Parts: sequence; C-alpha cells; structure tokens
Amino acid sequence: MKIIDYFTKTTTFLKTAVKDQTAVFETLAEALENSKIVTDKGQLINALEKRETEGPTGVGDGLA
Repeated sequence: MKIIDYFTKTTTFLKTAVKDQTAVFETLAEALENSKIVTDKGQLINALEKRETEGPTGVGDGLA
C-alpha cells in the first residue's frame, strides 16, 4: 500500500476544531480504527504520545 492510499475523506481532517494534542490523537486514532487501518486505537494513541516525547511533529500553523 502506498502512503497516498491512506489519505481519504475519512482519514484527512481539514479545519477540524480540536482543543489539544490528546484530542488530535483520539480523533485520528478513531478514524483510522473505523477505516480498518488500525485495530487498536489505544495502542496507536500510546505510540503517538511516545513519539511526540522524542520531538514535536507539528510543523506550525495548525499543521501536523
């Protein structure tokens, strides 16, 4: 599967209002689980949180 295959209407969020990083991770994980891309959203959230402790992945202006 190519990376472009993961960018669908159900997995791409434009102008989505989220209050914090936790909400971003939860929104993404739920969408990916619903799309059958991941099977355990809790595990994904934990991995994202761990990765973020290594260095921020946001690029600015609300883009991550």
